[in-house]
Amino acid sequence: MTSQRILAITQDAALRERLNRLLEEFAKRFDVTFAENRPEAEQALFSENPDDPALALALVDDTLPDVDEASFLVRLHREPRTRWAYKVLILKDPDVDILLKAVNHGGLDFCFSGEWEDSVFVETVRGLLTEYILDHRTLSTDDKMSYGEVLESERFLHFVHSSALTSWSNR
Repeated sequence: MTSQRILAITQDAALRERLNRLLEEFAKRFDVTFAENRPEAEQALFSENPDDPALALALVDDTLPDVDEASFLVRLHREPRTRWAYKVLILKDPDVDILLKAVNHGGLDFCFSGEWEDSVFVETVRGLLTEYILDHRTLSTDDKMSYGEVLESERFLHFVHSSALTSWSNR
């Protein structure tokens, strides 16, 4: 099975602890990795090891030193290896310039700003990962099936039903 990664990049210890708790259920199927800064994130993302997991989801907050988070998302969006990953920006305070740059040039998929509910975060992550896995062209149907326990149930069951009908019609 092809391994997929969730990468959370934050220097904020309290946010890292919160994200670790919220992402715990996804760690059953995804490699959940944390980085505190850009060099750590780049090492996790751009190593030359072909066995490293593919990036499915990047969670980037606004505590990165020496780099603005939108620029980092732009780099992820331009790199062939990370272009198709879903990207989420976490802003403590709304910053229109950063948000516009992330949307217009970084392929931003979702943004949390200010206070946010844990349940909304988990369901947003579940939805993004469901889209990523079910739309991922290089994953086999068996690989996709192995992620079912952490994906959106209704959409996953629709995929299972569609796959079964397709395989029956080809017999």
